[in-house]
Amino acid sequence: MIDNDVVAKGLADLASRNIKLWSENGKIKYRAAAGVMTQEDVDFLKANRDAVIEYLMNDDAVVIADPERQYEPFGMTEIQQAYILGRNPAFYLGGCACHIYLELEYNSLDPQKAEFAWNRVINRHPMLRAVMSTDGSQRISEHVPEYKIRVVDCGANAAAERANIKSSLDHLVYDTEKWPLFTLLISRGDSKDILHISIEFVTADWSSIWTALSEFEKYYFDSETQLPMLDVTFRDYLTAEKKLRQGSKYWRDREYWMSRIDELPPAPELPIEDTNPPARFERHQFSLTKTQWDNLCRYAGKYGVTPTSAVMTAYGMTLARWSKNKKFCLNLSILNRLALHPRISDIVGDFTASSILQMEHIAKKSFRELSELTMRQLFDDLDHRLFGGVSLLRELRKRRGDALMPYVFTGAIGLIPTEKSRLVGKLNENGISQTAQVYVDCQAMDTADGLNINLDMRVGVFPERVADDLCETLKRLLCELSESEEYWTKPFYIELPAWQRDVMTAVNSTSGNNALNLLHEQTIKRLCESPERFAVADCNGCWTRGELYKRVVSIAALLRKRGIGKNDLVGVAIPKSRWQLAACLGILTAGAAYVPLDVKGAPKRAQTILERVSANCVLSISGIPFLTTPTDWIEVDTLPCDERDIDIDCFVNKPDDLAYIIFTSGSTGEPKGVAVSHGAAANTIADVNRLFSVNENDRVFNISQLNFDLSVYDLFGVIAQGGGVIIPDAEQYKNPAHWEEMMNRYKATIWNSVPALMQLYTIYRSYNSTAPIPGLRLIMLSGDWIPPELPTKLSSLFMNSKTISLGGATEGGIWSIYHECDSSYESMPEWKSIPYGKPLANQGFMIMDSMMQNCPVWVEGELYITGDSLADGYWGETELTRNSFVSINGCRAYRTGDMGRYHPDGNIEFMGRRDSQVKLRGHRIELGEIESVMKQRLNFGDVCCIVYEHDGEKQLAALIADKERIDDDTLSNGLSEWLPDYMIPKAFAYCDAIPLTANGKVDRTAVIKLVETSVNERKSDNVSDFSELSDTQRAVIDIMKGLLNRDKLGVNDDFYEAGAKSLLLARAAGQLKQKISRDIPFDTYLVTLLNSPNARGIAELIDSYKNSDSKDETTDNTTPVISENRSDTAYCGNGELMYVVFAEGLDDAIIQYCKNSGSGYILVYNTEKISDTVERALAANAERIRFIAADCLLSDCLRAASMAALTGADLDVKLIESERDADLLLDTPYYGDISYALTISDMSDNTELIDMLETVCLGDIRISCCKDRDELVKFITGDIDENK
Repeated sequence: MIDNDVVAKGLADLASRNIKLWSENGKIKYRAAAGVMTQEDVDFLKANRDAVIEYLMNDDAVVIADPERQYEPFGMTEIQQAYILGRNPAFYLGGCACHIYLELEYNSLDPQKAEFAWNRVINRHPMLRAVMSTDGSQRISEHVPEYKIRVVDCGANAAAERANIKSSLDHLVYDTEKWPLFTLLISRGDSKDILHISIEFVTADWSSIWTALSEFEKYYFDSETQLPMLDVTFRDYLTAEKKLRQGSKYWRDREYWMSRIDELPPAPELPIEDTNPPARFERHQFSLTKTQWDNLCRYAGKYGVTPTSAVMTAYGMTLARWSKNKKFCLNLSILNRLALHPRISDIVGDFTASSILQMEHIAKKSFRELSELTMRQLFDDLDHRLFGGVSLLRELRKRRGDALMPYVFTGAIGLIPTEKSRLVGKLNENGISQTAQVYVDCQAMDTADGLNINLDMRVGVFPERVADDLCETLKRLLCELSESEEYWTKPFYIELPAWQRDVMTAVNSTSGNNALNLLHEQTIKRLCESPERFAVADCNGCWTRGELYKRVVSIAALLRKRGIGKNDLVGVAIPKSRWQLAACLGILTAGAAYVPLDVKGAPKRAQTILERVSANCVLSISGIPFLTTPTDWIEVDTLPCDERDIDIDCFVNKPDDLAYIIFTSGSTGEPKGVAVSHGAAANTIADVNRLFSVNENDRVFNISQLNFDLSVYDLFGVIAQGGGVIIPDAEQYKNPAHWEEMMNRYKATIWNSVPALMQLYTIYRSYNSTAPIPGLRLIMLSGDWIPPELPTKLSSLFMNSKTISLGGATEGGIWSIYHECDSSYESMPEWKSIPYGKPLANQGFMIMDSMMQNCPVWVEGELYITGDSLADGYWGETELTRNSFVSINGCRAYRTGDMGRYHPDGNIEFMGRRDSQVKLRGHRIELGEIESVMKQRLNFGDVCCIVYEHDGEKQLAALIADKERIDDDTLSNGLSEWLPDYMIPKAFAYCDAIPLTANGKVDRTAVIKLVETSVNERKSDNVSDFSELSDTQRAVIDIMKGLLNRDKLGVNDDFYEAGAKSLLLARAAGQLKQKISRDIPFDTYLVTLLNSPNARGIAELIDSYKNSDSKDETTDNTTPVISENRSDTAYCGNGELMYVVFAEGLDDAIIQYCKNSGSGYILVYNTEKISDTVERALAANAERIRFIAADCLLSDCLRAASMAALTGADLDVKLIESERDADLLLDTPYYGDISYALTISDMSDNTELIDMLETVCLGDIRISCCKDRDELVKFITGDIDENK
C-alpha cells in the first residue's frame, strides 16, 4: 500500500535538490546536475511510480468549466472558513465578520436604473448569489429574488441621517446561510446621492468588489452594455486549485515553510491597551497624489524594488518604530489568483490567501536595502504559496500554543486595472472594514489619482494617540520617500512625532540651581546653630544637636589623627542607632568616605567588601562581634568627647570627592560597589527638600538599613533642614508596634521606606486602632512596586498627608524621579501601577529601544538616567563602569536595566527589569551572584536561580544540578556566610541537569515548573503526625489549614511558601485570638506570624503566655463596662441563648420568632448606642449570644459582635440579605465567623458577595440559600446546611 505522505516528502526532497520531474507517455522523466540523482532516488521513483505520476499530473492543473455541477455545494477555502469561524464571539478577537462598508458619491442616482444594473451584476456573478454553511461548504443559488435597493430621503438633516445609515451598515454580521450577503442603499440629500454598500468578503475579495462596482457603473450609465460571457466560475477555480494542493508543488511549498517554522519571529509587539476589546473598527486614511505616487514608483524602479515592496516596507518599519521587537512577522492578505485560466481576473469570488512575511529593522541600513530584503523574502515566499498562511499558523500554534498575527498588510497595488479603478462615483472617507483576530489592516491600493492607504484598526486595542501616530508617521514616511532620493539611501530612521519630542524635551528640562554642596555640609551647619534642639533619637534615648555635634567631631578628629582624610575609605559596622548617624557624619567631616557593612549577617560578604575597598579602618560600637580583620577597628561609643575638637575644619572636601560606597548585588558572584560623590547625593537631597518643603519641624523615621541607599536621605536630608532623625531598634525591624511607639514618642512627620514596610504598618494599624496615629505629613515610598490602592489607604489613615513615589537607582544618587500620588489614576485604565513620574532637578531620563533610538510614547524601552546625581561608577571595576555608564549623543547616562515607557503627559511608567536582575522587597538582586556563590563557594555543579510567584508573593528559589543533596537548613546556613538574608533562596530543588531550550539557553519556564513541583512534593512529605504534636500545635495547624485551603500542613511548614500573604496572616491573627487565646494581643500574634511564619513558632508563643499567665492589658482596657443605666427595651431569657436582633430591615416574622422562641432577646433600634446594646447583652449572662441583622445594618451588627468578643463571650453572627444596600463601612474588620442567608440572590452568584464580605470579616464565611420563612427560621436556629 502506498503511503502518500512518504511519497509527498520524497518528492519535496528531490525538489529541494533541484531535481526536475515530469511525466511523459506514462513514464517519469527527470533532469538533475551530475551526481545529484542517486540510485536510492531512482528506486524510490520506481517503487511509487503511479503515485508520483498522479502528483506530477496535479502540478499541471487547469480550470475546467463544469456547468452541470455549478449549483452543488462545494468546499470553502481556508480563508473563507477562518472568516466564518472568526465571527463567533467565543473566539479570541472574534465577534465580527470579515466585512467591508463603502460609500460612493454621485451627483444623482436613479434608483430604478441602479436596481436594474445591480441585478445584472448579481446574475453575471454566481458568488453574489452564494450562501455559506457552518459545515464548511458553500452553495450557489441558480435563481434569487430580484434585489431591491432601499432609498432614504435625508431631507434637511442629511449629515445626521447618513451617519445613522453608516452606523447601521458598517459593522454588519450577516447570517451566511441566508441570501443576500450584501446590502445596497441610496441616500438622497445635500445636492448629492450616496450609494452605501455593505458586503461580506467571504463572497468577494477586494479586487472582486472593484470588478462588481465597475460593471455596475457600465450597466447603469449604458443599459445596452453587453459584457463578454464568463465561461468559468469561482467553483471551477477552486476545483483546479485543490488539485494543485494534491501535487508535488504543494509538498515542496510545505517543506519550505516547515523548515523555517521554528525560526519565524512573533508578531510586532506594539503597546496594547486591551488585547480583546469589543468588535468595533475605525479607519485612519490618507492618500498620495498622482505626482507623489509616480515619484515614489520612479525611485523604487531605480533601485530595483517593486512599489508594493516599498509600501510594505514603509508599513513594517512604521510598526517597528512602535514595536518592542524589531524582528517580526506580518500577516499578508494576498489576492491569490493563480494564472489557471485567461479569465480569472474577471471572476468575482474570495480568492484571498494569507502568507506570513518575516521582516526586520536592521540598524544603519538604508530604506533601499530594507526594501530589497523585504522584496527578496516576499518573492521567495510567494514562490511557495500553495502552503498558505492559515496552515502555517495552525502549525505554529501546535508548537507555541499561541501564534496570533494581528498586523495585516493587504496590497492591491497594480492589481486593479485602470479602467476598473476609474469609477464615476467618488469613494468618500466613510469606508471601513473588519476582520477577526486583527489589530491593524493596512490596505494599499493605487488608482488613476494616486495611492490610497487605509488603516483599519480595532478600537480599544491601542492606548491614547497611538493609532493616530501610526497613521501620521506612515504618511510622513511615504511622502518623504516620494519627495527626495536621499531618504532611500541614508541610514534609515523614523523621527518621533513632533508632539512627543516636545513632551520629552519639556519633561527633561530640569536644570535648576545646584550649589554643589557637600553631603554633610548643611547638617554640620545646622548642628552648630541651635545646639539645644532635638537632633536624633533611638530606642535608648535622644541627642540634641550639640550632643550629636560633639560626637561627630570627636570621631572626625580621631580619624584625622590616624591619618585618615580625603579619598580614604572607612567601614561602618554599627547597627541602627544614634551612633550610626554620628559615625557617618564623623567620617565625612574627616574628609573620608563611608562604606556600610551588614552587621546582622553575611560576614564573609562583608569581609570581601572590606578587602575590595582596602578600608583604612572600621567604625563599630562595643559589644558587636563582627570580623576578624587586620583593618583598624574603632568602637566609637567609647570615645571621649574632647572640647578641643570643636573647632575642627569640617569641610575639607570638594563636591566631586567621594562620599560613600554602597555595595549592591553583582552578576559575577561578587558584590559591586557604587561610588557616589558628595555633589551627586547632595543634588538629589536638595531637590527633595525643596519639592516637599522639608523644614526644621520635620522628623524622619529612619527604617532603612545603612547599606540601602534610602538611608542616605534619612541620615542627611531632614537634619540638613534643621529637622531630626528617629531610628528604630535594629532588633525590631519588622515590628510595626515598635515603629508606631517610636514615631509617636518622637513626633515623626516623614516616612521613607520600601512599600512593603508601609503595607505592613497599615495591616497592623487596621487591627490596632487604640493608639494615636503618628502625625506623618509626608510618606515617601520607593525601591519596589507600589500597590495602586495603597496611596488612598494612606491618605485616609494619615490625614492631610502626601504620598510620594520615588524611583531611580543607587547609581543615580538615591532617587532620580518622583510622582505625587493621588487617587485619580485608580480610575484610569492606562495606569496599571503607580506612575514612576518625572525627573528631579538637574536629572533626566532617556527611554531607548534595542537600536538606541528614543522610544515613542507608550513603547517600553530601557531606562537611562542622566544628570548631576550620577555615581562616579563602580569601585575598582573599570570595564563594568564603562559598560554601564555610557555616552548617548554626548550625554553621560547610566544604563539601569529597568524598563519603562512614557505616557502622553510626560510621566514615566516603570515596567520591570530587562535582565536577570530582580527586585524583591526593595533590594536589587543579581540572580547570577547567588548562582556564582553556590557554585564557587559551596561547590555545586550547576545552579539556576529564579523568582517564582505563588498567590501573588514573589519568592527566590534555586534549582541545583548536583548528585549531592543537602538539607535546606544546612544550605541556608552556608549561604548566610556569603549572602545577606534577602538574597538567600527560600526554596531549593534538585535535578540531573538544568533544562535548556532548543537554542541552548536556560529554559526558565521548565525550571520554574521543576521548582514548584519539588516544593509541593516536599510540603506533602513534611506533614507531621498529629499524634506527635501538642494540643496547641494541632489547634494552630487546624486554623491555618482552613485559611490556606490545604489538606495537609506540617508544624514547620513556612506559611508564606504555603501560599500566605500579609492579609491572610492578619486574618490568622484574628482567628488565633478568637479561637485559641484571647489573652495575647492581636499585634503580638501578627508580628510573630510575620517573623516566624510556621505552626511551631506560633504554638510556642501561645504556650509561653499560658505558662507565664500573661494577660492582654489592651484587651482589658477595651472591654465594655456594664452600665447600671439601661434602656427600657424589654428582654427576657432562659439563660442558654440570647438573641440580639437589629430590627431595621428584617421581616416581622423573624422578629416574632425570636420573641416567641423561649430564648432571651433584645430588640435593637437605630436610636440605640451599640455600646449600650453590648452592655445589655452581657448583663443577661446567657451562655451564648446570637447577633441577627439585615445586611443593611451589617456594620452595626459586626461592631457589636466585636465588642462582645473582646470580653470572651461565646457568640455567633447571622446576617440576612435585604432589599437595601449592604452597609460595609466598618473601620476595623470583624475577626470572627459569620453566617449569611441569601433571600434574593442565587447561590451561583455568591463569588462577588464573598469577596465583598471578606473585606469586613476575617473569619469563616458561610452562605445559605433561604427562599421562604421556614428556611429563614432554620437558618436562625442553625438547623440548615451552610456552605463555607
